[in-house]
Amino acid sequence: MENQISKDDVFEIKKDLEEKGSKLKRDLKGRHLFMISIGGVIGTGLFVGSGYSISQAGPLGAVLVYALTGVIMFITMRCLGEMAVFMPVAGSFQAYATKFISPGAGFSVGWFYWLNFAISIPFELVISGQMMAKWVSPEIVPVWVWGTIFAVIFVALNIFAVKFFGEAEFWFCSIKVVAILLFIIIGICEITGILGTGGATQVGFGNLVVDGSLFPTSFAAIATAFITVAFSYNGTEIIGLTAGESSQPEQQLKKSINNTAYRTLIFYVGSIFILVLTLPWKSFVGVEFQESPFVLTLQNAGFGFASDVMNFVVITAALSCGNSLLYSCMRLLFGMANEGQAPKALAKVTKSGVPRNALIFTMIIVCLYQLTSVYQPAVIALVLLSISSLAGMINWACICLSQIRFRKQYIASGGQLEDLKFKMFGFPYMSYIGLFTNLAMMLSFVFLPGNMGQLFAFVPAFAIMWIGYDIYYKKKNKTTE
Repeated sequence: MENQISKDDVFEIKKDLEEKGSKLKRDLKGRHLFMISIGGVIGTGLFVGSGYSISQAGPLGAVLVYALTGVIMFITMRCLGEMAVFMPVAGSFQAYATKFISPGAGFSVGWFYWLNFAISIPFELVISGQMMAKWVSPEIVPVWVWGTIFAVIFVALNIFAVKFFGEAEFWFCSIKVVAILLFIIIGICEITGILGTGGATQVGFGNLVVDGSLFPTSFAAIATAFITVAFSYNGTEIIGLTAGESSQPEQQLKKSINNTAYRTLIFYVGSIFILVLTLPWKSFVGVEFQESPFVLTLQNAGFGFASDVMNFVVITAALSCGNSLLYSCMRLLFGMANEGQAPKALAKVTKSGVPRNALIFTMIIVCLYQLTSVYQPAVIALVLLSISSLAGMINWACICLSQIRFRKQYIASGGQLEDLKFKMFGFPYMSYIGLFTNLAMMLSFVFLPGNMGQLFAFVPAFAIMWIGYDIYYKKKNKTTE
């Protein structure tokens, strides 16, 4: 019987999932996979949201929050990698939750994560619209108009064969990677004195203790910084969703997962470290989602044109990130539809292997959320970011739990550890550390100011969906027996 995981052989599960995903075209190369995963995580969360994180957590607090969340991300990615390399299928972590935890877990993970990505796209659109407003007055072209234009670009990049999407994402992401590397190099030159600041602002380790202390803000403020940082790292797991369209999944996924985890951690922690060493942390207070903190550092180094350059980079980052997120939404719905957890119509694909109905359905929701940018776009951006962060934390926890259950099921099915081409190190201890630290990060929502803390209600909503679908699934199977 389908989805009866405790009784099924893990090798039969693999065969079943691969057959269901066979309608997709395996046209993505290794370079595409790596850039798609990087493209989904390095976006406005880093280029714009990092200023908010520093203002909340202070200098050293921000570095530690980014480093700690990065370690959690790395553990989670390794858990995902073990399953994805063995079982490179459409749906990825959603399919693993369905098969190795319960159908209800997969159902709730899938829909919550789809919601996570679907509302992350409007976040990218809102931020990119705000960046465009620096060049063209919003009185002439409102933020929502720019968002609509970029949304049309997303659709155009995803409606054709996956190889065109992969190529576009490769070049989009290349711009971001080059920008981050140049920023880190310029920052190092500024700190070491190779580039002067004109005496306008001190640089160096003294900025870690200026205007207060190493941790000048409250514990609650540092805790809320986890929300922004978790959003920034959200998307690394997109690499799993590319598995069903990888031309050589076992070889490419193993390399891409390791590279994505390592380089994302270096890019993020390295960039934040440069930011807090080149400017006093109070320089970022009030910046939040209106300006890129990278601009402040570059201007301090004497690059007067930094604002326009970073505007271009941030807009490119938004296009890249939104492009990857839309791709992921489509593949996630495709995988769920194949498991009967979403309307069957969403599993239909074009001749070129594109799940077009899933694209249309996702864009309808994106457009509805995009309408909210007409009212207080900065506030809307923070709300969307918070909801997305919580959904991401829940999914990461489920990835770790799925891997724990997968390993046990694999051994019970007669599998040998030496045959696993990508293994989670330190199992089961590191897997449990990943599970519990992801759950612990959710507590940061309790410290959100005002009514924002009510977003934590998404946690019991997730549990209700999980339990409710399991009950429905059992009743459905009984009636068909």
